[in-house]
Amino acid sequence: MKSYPGLDLYLRKNIDSVAGYLTTLDAETIAALGKFQTANDVAGDLCELGVHHGRLFFILAHLRQPGEKALPVDLFLDGDGNDNDTHRGRDKAFFNNSKRMNIDLDDVLTANTQDLSPKDLLDRINKVRIISIDAGHLHDEVANDLELARAILTDDGVIIADDYFNIYWPGVTTATNAFIAERGDFAPFLITSGKLYICRKDKLELYERFAQQVAAMEGVSSRMVDMNGMQLLAVRMGQRAELKRKLRKWF
Repeated sequence: MKSYPGLDLYLRKNIDSVAGYLTTLDAETIAALGKFQTANDVAGDLCELGVHHGRLFFILAHLRQPGEKALPVDLFLDGDGNDNDTHRGRDKAFFNNSKRMNIDLDDVLTANTQDLSPKDLLDRINKVRIISIDAGHLHDEVANDLELARAILTDDGVIIADDYFNIYWPGVTTATNAFIAERGDFAPFLITSGKLYICRKDKLELYERFAQQVAAMEGVSSRMVDMNGMQLLAVRMGQRAELKRKLRKWF
């Protein structure tokens, strides 16, 4: 079985030093997803639209296999009023973090995703097996980014939609639901408190097997839920399990 020492070290020791909102469960799920894909001969590049300080993107970077690239896309600019909160340093933090953890960057695309075409992305990378959508959170912004993701996704790739059901960003939910309903060939297979995981319908059986692996993780509870007539697995990690993982990083 292939080993991932860099990824395992990042999750165990370094991830909490990178500012961001990625939960322990989603971090472990995305890492496990990349490993599952490689074990099942799913190949392709990796991409994140909206990387913030890099907390999630560095997982994708560690998942690269020979010949694969990982592309971060962001404005890399501080926003108004961000001087004293977790958004501070957005222009430098990602690059400082990558250097601090010796993560080589294949390429960096500084852009507003609303200004990009699929060709702009495919000029930099090949089609992707994982793409995280975490840039603009308004309905039209998310709709645009989901279409970008669809256009550059491999046939057996996965789209990860951030902040699905977040009460502060209802446009994420409305745009994602519209994408799934209107496209017709995509379906969700896993939902957490922070993200929705989506694949093409003809790959549901493959990724439903993966979802069961997530449900079997230590400290994870799960149940099947209905989403507009589609069945998918909802998973959550209890506070005790979350604390236990954090303590492991110190002892």
